[in-house]
Amino acid sequence: MDMGVLIKLVGGLCMLGIGVRQALQTPLLRRAGVRSPGSVVRMHREWNPDENVWLYAPVVAFHDEHGSKHEFTADISTTWTSHQRGEQVTVLYPPGRPEVAWLKSGAHTGMRLVSAGLSAILILVGLLLLGSFVRGLLSAG
Repeated sequence: MDMGVLIKLVGGLCMLGIGVRQALQTPLLRRAGVRSPGSVVRMHREWNPDENVWLYAPVVAFHDEHGSKHEFTADISTTWTSHQRGEQVTVLYPPGRPEVAWLKSGAHTGMRLVSAGLSAILILVGLLLLGSFVRGLLSAG
């Protein structure tokens, strides 16, 4: 088998797999869901030795539709403090599933859009490589 054909096959499968995995890990971008007011109770700070920076993520408290209190750390960290302690924020979650809540804010929505865009690019490149692989097989056969 030609090395170029093998690269197209393996590269296409890898790019497609990474893109799909990344897309599945990206929190929902849609506006549907239960909205609940919340507040930032503190900032979670974590050292990232690979990048040699501190990462910050707001810890948010809110009450679900049944009045139960919940607290979560935002799933996206930034190198700056995107929110201040005591700041009022909007929390979104699927009905009946407050344990998978996420923060609705400009910075976090922007990061999700970037993640979704990168996933789309990886999937597209993977499909193009696989299409080129199949086209090469059909023309050789």
